[in-house]
Amino acid sequence: MNETQKKDMINKTKEEISRFLDLFLKIEEYLEKKDRVIIGIDGNSASGKTTLANALKDIYGVDVIHMDDFFLPKDLRSEKRLNEIGGNIHYERFIDEIVNNMDQEKLVYRKFDCSKMDYIEDKIIALTKPMLIIEGVYSLHPKYTQIYDLKVFLSSQDEDQKSRILERSNQEKLDRYIKEWLPLEESYFKEFEINKTCDFIF
Repeated sequence: MNETQKKDMINKTKEEISRFLDLFLKIEEYLEKKDRVIIGIDGNSASGKTTLANALKDIYGVDVIHMDDFFLPKDLRSEKRLNEIGGNIHYERFIDEIVNNMDQEKLVYRKFDCSKMDYIEDKIIALTKPMLIIEGVYSLHPKYTQIYDLKVFLSSQDEDQKSRILERSNQEKLDRYIKEWLPLEESYFKEFEINKTCDFIF
């Protein structure tokens, strides 16, 4: 990446983050009152969830948990489970390894690699930091929304979404998103009215 490309990337990131000013102000307000603020960032694929989470990580020096690490493993991918709205995330493990250990000094959980369909490593998260960010589709599943102080929903227009997915992957993956993953996401958003439960919608 040359200097011009770096500058373009930085300027694009600044532009994307600037629209979250109200969220940043609310976070500052919460940090003055609480020892730890837990933020959930849900929304459409390719809507900027990871970009926002990483910006918060860089600014505050905190940790991010990605819901992709809780992808449903092959042995649980039954027809019944995949027909369950919001069931294609391993929410049982998320509850067992994350939600049930929020009173500890650290979290230890297994990262799942969906490209390998297997667990790849353990990740350790310190809960002594002032903030924890959990991002990704299904991060605001109603089975565990009680853990959050702030809930954020990011949306994207249909064509913008497809363009971003294609930009970061390939046509084959885009076709799979359109056929398989996007309908599941939309069912989840609609059934649980995820955006209506959020403090911020962008």
